[in-house]
Amino acid sequence: MAPGPGEHGAGGGGRRALTLAAAGAVAACCYSAYLVDAAVSPGHDWFAVVSRLQVPGAPLSGFLRTADVVCGLLVLVLLPFVATVAGRRRWRRVLVVATTAFAIGCAAAALVPLPCEDISRCGTGADLVQWWVHDALSVVSQGGVFVGAAAVGLDTRRGGPAWLHRSAWATVWVGGVLGTVLLGVTALVGPSSWEAGLAQRFQISVTSLWILCLGLMAAGAVRRRPAPDHGDTSDHGPWTMSG
Repeated sequence: MAPGPGEHGAGGGGRRALTLAAAGAVAACCYSAYLVDAAVSPGHDWFAVVSRLQVPGAPLSGFLRTADVVCGLLVLVLLPFVATVAGRRRWRRVLVVATTAFAIGCAAAALVPLPCEDISRCGTGADLVQWWVHDALSVVSQGGVFVGAAAVGLDTRRGGPAWLHRSAWATVWVGGVLGTVLLGVTALVGPSSWEAGLAQRFQISVTSLWILCLGLMAAGAVRRRPAPDHGDTSDHGPWTMSG
């Protein structure tokens, strides 16, 4: 029996949704790739911030940096689909700009790693410049993901999936506010203390969960629309995803 009108499209949409959800899951895992280092590297340093595990010459430095680049690229792939789900134009723009900053900053920080394990060991001016460039990219990236989550939280106040609204604000308050406070306080104890290392890993893990949510948002978009409309600048009002 021949399929009815739209059945081929529905099947294709289901496959695209699954692919996008899987891409979000892979990106989330890549962002928390430090867990692989912890599992396979006998010398994993829980005291060190994750960037120091990516210093050239570290056991899994290349793998960890590649994982961050892959994460950033996958988030950029998801973003056009995520944008089609957003409702109000102003929050959609904030979401797109902030999440783009996160993705590019994440990949760029991996391509410009810390040149040495401790800034006191950076012997040249070029090393110091690279250190500060890496730190600046990391701050922009981390700030971008929390601003993007806040945009989703604000946009879903009066409509949209309840799980997404709760997830967005949990990301902002738990990962953004609490995580930053913990990281700042523990850094005062010592930037190489075990408290600082665990605080940063906590923040990274929360961010990974939000990346997974981005994948689910992208999947929800293609289930309801055949493809992202890159030229759409209208103000849709309520989110198109169901709760």
